Amino acid sequence: MPEASREANAVELPELPASMFRVMDHLIAADLTARGVVDPLFEAAAAQACGTVEGRSRPPSLTEAVSGAIARRLIARAAGARAVLATGFPSRSWLFDDLTETDGPVGVAVLARVLEEAWEVVPVVITAPALVPYVQASLRAAGLILGSLEQALASKPGPPSASVAAVVPFPSDPDVARDAADQLLSRTAPALAVAVEMPGKGADGRYHNVSGREVPPHLVADADQLFTLARSRGVLTVGIGDGGNELGMGNIAETVARVVPQGETFAARTPVDFVVAASISNLGAFALAAALAARAGRPDVLDAIDVGRIIERCSYAGAIDGLSARVDPLSDGTPVSLNRAIWDLMRFSVRQGLKGWTKQ
Repeated sequence: MPEASREANAVELPELPASMFRVMDHLIAADLTARGVVDPLFEAAAAQACGTVEGRSRPPSLTEAVSGAIARRLIARAAGARAVLATGFPSRSWLFDDLTETDGPVGVAVLARVLEEAWEVVPVVITAPALVPYVQASLRAAGLILGSLEQALASKPGPPSASVAAVVPFPSDPDVARDAADQLLSRTAPALAVAVEMPGKGADGRYHNVSGREVPPHLVADADQLFTLARSRGVLTVGIGDGGNELGMGNIAETVARVVPQGETFAARTPVDFVVAASISNLGAFALAAALAARAGRPDVLDAIDVGRIIERCSYAGAIDGLSARVDPLSDGTPVSLNRAIWDLMRFSVRQGLKGWTKQ
C-alpha cells in the first residue's frame, strides 16, 4: 500500500449519524426512471465498498464508505489538495462529434463546488476537447471561476485564495493519453480522481452506449489510462455510473453482465477503489457531494448550489437529455423540479443529521 494510503487510513473521522448516509443511499438507489437495474448494481457497489474499508467495522452505507475514504484522504493532504474529475459521454455519436448529455457535467459541477468550498480543493476537470463547453457552462453555473490549469493550481491554499476550477481537454489516442496522464498527475499530484458518467472501456477495449452500439474512440477522453495510472500511484479513485458502461463499473462488471440487458457487451472493465452505482449518475454525485459537505461540517455550502440552474445552463449550452435525446433541461428524463426536490432532501438530511433529533 502506498504511504499516502496508509496515512489516510490512519485518519480518524468524527462520528456522524449512520441514518444520514442511509438517506443518501435511499435517494440514489430509488429507481426513478423505472430502468429496473439499479437495485442489484447498487447492492454490488455497496458490498464492494464495505469490503474495501480496511481495519474498520462494516460501514452501514455506500455513501458513508466512499465519503469517509475521500474525507480521510483530504484531511491527510490539508488545504490546497487537488482533485481530478472526469466526465463527458458522447451522445448521438453516429451523427455528431461534439454532443453530450446533461448527466455527468452537472454532477461533476456540484461535486467540484463542494470540494472547492467545503474542503479547499482545487478541481481539475478532464473531458474530450469537443465537450469542454458543456463542462465549462456547468461549472460556472455551480459558482466556480474558470481558469487555466496554472491559474487553478495557484489559487490555493493562499492567502489569498480564489474559487477556481480548470477544464483540461484530454486526448483520446491511447499512446498520447498515457503521456498526458503522466504529465497531469505529475503536475497536479491529486489526492483523488472521480469519474461521473464517463465512458469506460469494455472487455474488447472499446466504448459502448447502453444499446451496445460502439462509441467512436476518437470522441472519448481516454480517462481509463489516467485512472489506471493514478491508482497505481496511490491516488484514491472513484467511479460514478448508472448503467454499467461507465468508468469504474469494472468493480461490479460481473453483476452488470448478469442483470443489465446487453451488459455482457458493454460492461466497463477498468476498476477503481470505489464505485457508486445510482439510478442516475448525477444523483450519485449529488449524494457524494452532500455527504462530503457533512463530513466537513459545512451544510451551508449545499444551500448555495442550485442544481436546477446547473441543469438548465448545461442544457442551454446544447447538452441533450439522456432519455428524450432532445435539448431539454432534464437529467435522464427527470425534470429540474424533481432534481431540486431531491437536492433539498439531501440538504435537509445533512442539516438534520448534524444537528440531531430534538423535540421541544
